[in-house]
Amino acid sequence: MPLYTGGYVSAAIRQASTGRIKAEEELTWYQRQVIADIRKYFNGTLNALSEIQAYEQALNSRRTSLASAEKALKNGLGSIVDVLDAQEQLLVSHLDLSRARYHYIINLLMLKDTAGTLTAFDLAEVNEWLVTEAKS
Repeated sequence: MPLYTGGYVSAAIRQASTGRIKAEEELTWYQRQVIADIRKYFNGTLNALSEIQAYEQALNSRRTSLASAEKALKNGLGSIVDVLDAQEQLLVSHLDLSRARYHYIINLLMLKDTAGTLTAFDLAEVNEWLVTEAKS
């Protein structure tokens, strides 16, 4: 057995110790990143739900506005411009609602994916929502 190996053993120990510390730091960084992503997607999901509720109310209001503009035109109290403007606003409300639903779906899927709970059932459920919405 050699008495001195030129510091090979002590260098290998230092290198292994440094590698362990590096691995621990990387693990901590990834854990913090996952926690931050989960918070981001959770808050995005809650925000999208609030937007959906607001846009649904706006959509109902726009439908009422369009009906009023059409009645006013029919009775000679309004113009076609008012009706067209109400129709445009209704379409913009539909677009805003669809965009909010899209953000909800994306945030929900990303939240579940980041948390590691995304399943084929979740994707089938989203697909069902999209099919139902397309029929509407």
